[in-house]
Amino acid sequence: MKICATAMLVSCVWAAWPNVSLAQTAPRVENAALFVAEHLDVLSIPSSIYTRRRPGANTLKDYGFVQFEKADGGVRSVDQEKQRLFGIRIVEDNGGIKVLCIQDEALNEGSFISQNTVEVKLGRDGLFHGTGRVSQSDQCPPYQH
Repeated sequence: MKICATAMLVSCVWAAWPNVSLAQTAPRVENAALFVAEHLDVLSIPSSIYTRRRPGANTLKDYGFVQFEKADGGVRSVDQEKQRLFGIRIVEDNGGIKVLCIQDEALNEGSFISQNTVEVKLGRDGLFHGTGRVSQSDQCPPYQH
């Protein structure tokens, strides 16, 4: 009796278990990009935000980028004033160290647009900080004017 109940329980759990290799591959990449976007010390990487830095403001959320949408295998956000767009894709993932493709663009009449590859590392404070190392990636060609 115990064997039948155990076998039935195992078969029910097995049937309900999602196929991780197929069901989770694409969403995990976008979810990781969203996690990095929400925990990125944006002042530690080259970006247009640095010129507008404020004490105590370090993340994209602190600078008005509060809602992200999935785009191009990553995420992007437009600030609340609809003046700037910031996009993040992970082009290399080594756990706590990631190489990101950063898109930084002025949406108003400005002509600023930038796409760069930067390396970030997860810090003890829970934020990803730029390491200062910039690598090149075919998945993130620099923007050509």
